[in-house]
Amino acid sequence: MSFATDTVCTTITLDIDSEKLGEFSLEEKADDVFVLQNGFYRFNGKWKQRGIGKLGSKEIEHLDTIEKDGKLFYKFKVLRAGQLRSSIIQDNIEGIGKFSEMTRQIDLNADKKRTWLGNITNINEQTTNYSIPICLNYFKNI
Repeated sequence: MSFATDTVCTTITLDIDSEKLGEFSLEEKADDVFVLQNGFYRFNGKWKQRGIGKLGSKEIEHLDTIEKDGKLFYKFKVLRAGQLRSSIIQDNIEGIGKFSEMTRQIDLNADKKRTWLGNITNINEQTTNYSIPICLNYFKNI
């Protein structure tokens, strides 16, 4: 079972179907749900994302999610043209005044908010990686 702001995901079918405000209803179901950190998830064979609008201090627009050889990549467009100073520092003179598109690999094991009992090595694996919450009682008061 997992939760998002307005979503509950389960591995079993729940007997819920309400039209009343504030109650739950089943909107979609899938046999191939794959959930990653930062709002990346695959549902019925299609990758979706939510809440990704920044990369560090740069605003970005998500363009595409790409699967290749068991790895996951996302293609995005930086929404601010290359600045003179940063382009010189980054040895990217041809990028001055231009918008750029980039592709980056997504770390399949980047979620550090839980203790994961395994590692994901390939997005095509048909396994479940179980986790437990990080217990703050084990840490001393600072």
